[in-house]
Amino acid sequence: MNPYDVTLATAANLSLAGSHDKIVPVYPLTTYVLTAPLTFVSWHAANVVWAILGTAGVAVIAFSLARLHGCTAATDIFWLVFAFVFTFAPFHTAVHGANVVVICLALCMWAVYAASQRWDIAAGVALAVSIGLKPQLGFWILLFYLLQRRWRVFVTVTLIGMLLLAVALLRIPEPVTSIFQNYTENLHYWFGRGGQNDFTTANALRFQLMNAQVVLYPLVRTVLRANILAWALWLLGIGVWCWTFLRARGVSENLALSSLLALSLIPFYHRSYDSGLAVFALCWCLGESTGRVKWPARAAFLLLLVLLLPGQSVLLRTHSSVPGWVSSSWWWNVVLAPYAVWTLLALNSVLLYAYARSGQSARVSQNDTDTTHSEATRNRG
Repeated sequence: MNPYDVTLATAANLSLAGSHDKIVPVYPLTTYVLTAPLTFVSWHAANVVWAILGTAGVAVIAFSLARLHGCTAATDIFWLVFAFVFTFAPFHTAVHGANVVVICLALCMWAVYAASQRWDIAAGVALAVSIGLKPQLGFWILLFYLLQRRWRVFVTVTLIGMLLLAVALLRIPEPVTSIFQNYTENLHYWFGRGGQNDFTTANALRFQLMNAQVVLYPLVRTVLRANILAWALWLLGIGVWCWTFLRARGVSENLALSSLLALSLIPFYHRSYDSGLAVFALCWCLGESTGRVKWPARAAFLLLLVLLLPGQSVLLRTHSSVPGWVSSSWWWNVVLAPYAVWTLLALNSVLLYAYARSGQSARVSQNDTDTTHSEATRNRG
């Protein structure tokens, strides 16, 4: 009837799952269309199916990354990638919390692998489903292929997205204005002062968030300044990325996409499990064994190792037991508790540096090639 009506959603939660938790939905309308097949079975059966899909999604992520690296099951690297992905803490959190992110990331990673094989229609279908479930993850991959002028991927995603949205709007009897009003109210519930997605000290669970505002707010003390600084960091990074993308050719696509995905985590709302996006950089780290960007690849790999740690789970479990003198200290709020945010910011710096450096090397090589070709042409003349 209206997926953003809190009263209806909470009543459905009570009747189907037997839970008294308040449900305040904010997922897009397309999410309901894509998950509708689960409603043909009971809640308990659907819950099991969803858990299986999440676990299978982790396997798909590992397989896609290994194949992107060019590995087969006969190589040690293939199993190293599987071991790394299956121990990556953000995926454990996502599966435990039954969050859709792990399924979305599986679709994203497989779409990238399919695109690398020039299976553009298949890549577009997977990416469309991922964006339909949770837009803020797959959107950046779609943007990357749009910049590359992969029109078949872009058109496929657009057509499927329009179809899913049309089905949702035709199915829901409520007018769009009513749906939009409920949706904005729900956003305020989550992002307002003290909400679970609020990055200020009013939210005791803010260290689950991955956006840069979490570490900037204790330093500048106002929401406006924290947002301005976070967006300034993102604009600076995206400017360097675009400059490199436009001027360099022949740079690793895995590095370019890894850097773009990491940049998307800076100013926008993301929780700890969304940092699973960073695992895409593993493919480039393992493949970069020579050249000028050798040390950044090693540094990026070490930073990914930090994200293996279940620190977010520890913080969630112990936040209510932390003494007041600790929770109010600058080193806790700025350095220790948001360690994952600093890790992602450092990973952004390393990947962006490597991308810019690779772009510079590619331009030098291209200039040398052009010079050699010009000299050969003059000699023939």
